[in-house]
Amino acid sequence: MIFVAGTLTVNPALLPQFQRDVAAMAPRVRQEQGCHHYSLLTEDARTGLVNVLEQWADDAALGTHLTQPWIVEFYNKYVSHLLALNVKIYDISGARTLPGMSRAGASLPISRRSATGLIGSFASSSAVKVRVSFPRRTMSP
Repeated sequence: MIFVAGTLTVNPALLPQFQRDVAAMAPRVRQEQGCHHYSLLTEDARTGLVNVLEQWADDAALGTHLTQPWIVEFYNKYVSHLLALNVKIYDISGARTLPGMSRAGASLPISRRSATGLIGSFASSSAVKVRVSFPRRTMSP
């Protein structure tokens, strides 16, 4: 299992067209053999910042994806309009359920208090020490 994750920054003037092209392309990509997740989501429209998260069965599935005509066309259309690109491939050796989220298919609303407890229980049950803070800021549309 591999993840492709990171950010890219598209020229903000082209972001609306980029978003339309992603929306048109994503359903097709999600049908590709070995694709478990595919999303390019705008985080900050003002700056053109886009979060990239893809999950693929293996390198072969990703390699095939990268040679699909619609991906090559999309890449060629936008590569010269990228202001920044920080996307990497991560090899994943396994997965485990997030503590407190074990109810399959359940949508669990999480408050600040329960999220702090959830993360705290994760930190105490692992070798990782986690510090949680929730900044108060307004998200851009």
